Amino acid sequence: MDRRRRRPGLDPGAAAFDCSHFPWQGLDPGMDGQAIIGHNTIVFWTVREGHGGNVTVTADDQTIDFGAALPTLSWKASDPDTDWMTAPTCTTTANKRSPVGTYPITCSGAAADGYTIEYKDGVLTIAPAAQTIDFAPLTDQTIGNPPLALHAKASSGLPVAFSTTTPTVCTIDGKKLDKLTLVGLGACIVMADQAGDGNWLAAPQVSQTFTVSLSAATIEVTSDRATSVFGQAVKITATVSATAGKPTGTATFMDGTDVLATLALKGGKATFTSKTLAVGTHDISVVYGGSETYAGATGTLAGGLTVTQAASQATITNAAELAKKATKVGVPYVVKVRIVAVAPGSGMPTGAVSVTDGTATCTATLATDGTTSCSFTPATVGVVTITATYGGDPAFTGSVTTATHPVAKH
Repeated sequence: MDRRRRRPGLDPGAAAFDCSHFPWQGLDPGMDGQAIIGHNTIVFWTVREGHGGNVTVTADDQTIDFGAALPTLSWKASDPDTDWMTAPTCTTTANKRSPVGTYPITCSGAAADGYTIEYKDGVLTIAPAAQTIDFAPLTDQTIGNPPLALHAKASSGLPVAFSTTTPTVCTIDGKKLDKLTLVGLGACIVMADQAGDGNWLAAPQVSQTFTVSLSAATIEVTSDRATSVFGQAVKITATVSATAGKPTGTATFMDGTDVLATLALKGGKATFTSKTLAVGTHDISVVYGGSETYAGATGTLAGGLTVTQAASQATITNAAELAKKATKVGVPYVVKVRIVAVAPGSGMPTGAVSVTDGTATCTATLATDGTTSCSFTPATVGVVTITATYGGDPAFTGSVTTATHPVAKH
């Protein structure tokens, strides 16, 4: 390579001089000597190491992701020992918002004594950037809840698409396909995707799973009275409630383990009316069988229900006739008796009635209509007092009634 010798340096404090007096040609680095410059001026010199010729400045290729800050643009020189008076500077046409693609990197402005500068462009490559999806967990739901609005955000700012692999449990709908409708029970799986575009890579899929279950139901059991008498009408009401809507289905009324009735709910309520609960304390409960939307439930009547014996009333139904018409000694006569329930009790008393005329006693069983009769044959003249006594049964208390009957001579 054709080399130009660097001019020798002067000692500190040396006077300025005309460099044309120095014999530059043919000198090699490391040679030294002296030269006389004018009157009484001697310059001592040494040839320093030096280079010269052409040097190529090449811009370094760079790669960044879309949206990233521009890198520091660097370069390399073909002669690494070049002593730059002014270092090269490099620029590119790209900026932080430039789309994916390739952009030239150009360098300029370099200066080095003794060199001819050439430049070679580099390439800035902007590659598609990775993105992520922020999709928060979904809470468990109950069937019958209104559609859920789905929310997810991609770091790219591009819209997120939702889908599900469990269409029998939940479906995606709505104008923007961002509404989740619950259609069945079980696990609902929702996926969030962002497919990317020219500047963004596809985001890793994010999925969320939650459970759709039946809505919980509660039952309130009430009665129009806590204590009743046998045969008195008692209304027991079951009110089935839920956080949303009015449950449908059936309510089964129980007396202990015995089924009293199974009734359909209307407006979430069912009422059972009974006049036949036995005397005693009853543990009343109601079982809700559930539905496609609501889970089953059980409720109880606080304090239970107590049924006491109803009062009875004994009547000698032919008392007026017996009092007016005398019977002769030795001639039989009939006493007719009837036992009935006293309101608010109802039903027919059962069992036996004891009837006496003061001398003889007759015990007669009540018929299904509560009636019975006894026959007496008087032995003496006078007015007989007839007493009918009903001793009661499990449902009714006892009662007594009297009548008079004259007896005449034969």
